Amino acid sequence: MQKQIEQFFSDLGNRGHDPRLRRISGVVRFDIINGAERESCFVTVNAGDVAVTAEGPSPNAVLAATESVFAQLINRGEWFAAFLRGDLVTKGDYLLIDRLSIVIFPGPPDALGPRKWQERKRQCPTG
Repeated sequence: MQKQIEQFFSDLGNRGHDPRLRRISGVVRFDIINGAERESCFVTVNAGDVAVTAEGPSPNAVLAATESVFAQLINRGEWFAAFLRGDLVTKGDYLLIDRLSIVIFPGPPDALGPRKWQERKRQCPTG
């Protein structure tokens, strides 16, 4: 597994409690595929408490992607676009995947959220 991906899971596991996930509980297995090999990481969320392990209980949801796709997700955060392209395969509790992915794949740093987009829209002259 690429160092960047290992660091991502290490950082995620070191978060401890994330208040943005306080209403979420479940286990998501991330399958990182490299050729014929597959490495799995289990992310367990229990009312905001986040833990990452190499093995875990039966997952509520599974996300599977190649190493290169997963590295792009870490950098760009466009998990739903990867899903629509078929680069990311998901199975299980989609609501859990959606809520967790908003926090762990925040998107590119230059992305505009709905509020910032509206502010920018108000500042642009109409013509």
